[in-house]
Amino acid sequence: MKKIFLLMLTFVMSNLYSQTIVSNTDKDVLVQKCLTFQPLLDKIPTQVQEMITDYYIFGNNNEFNFSQNLIVNGKSISFLSKGDLSPIKPYFIFFTMNVENNNAFVRYYFNYTYNGVETTIPITIDFVKTNSVWQVLQHTI
Repeated sequence: MKKIFLLMLTFVMSNLYSQTIVSNTDKDVLVQKCLTFQPLLDKIPTQVQEMITDYYIFGNNNEFNFSQNLIVNGKSISFLSKGDLSPIKPYFIFFTMNVENNNAFVRYYFNYTYNGVETTIPITIDFVKTNSVWQVLQHTI
């Protein structure tokens, strides 16, 4: 009886662990897609885009559980606290990231200062996962 219980417990823990990995992988992919979202990039001045040597995310990633060591287009991700903010560091704030099965909703902001003017661009994206690939269903900027 004890062996059966341990076997069942191992199976359940294994399934939970692999679901967590998939979830984190999905969130990593969604973050990558958000950081490189072309309609957003089209709204950012070229000079500001050139300032982005790393992707800066304001706040703590514990709430969203995506990888801190994620590399996107050869650029690393750094997490900023309030004291790290400066006009020369354009940064993102992820406000909402809901992932359920094959659907995801992300609300985030891109903040930058250019010519002394601070700008915040709000973005919302609805994603759908088809054949293991996350695609944009609709968005607002």
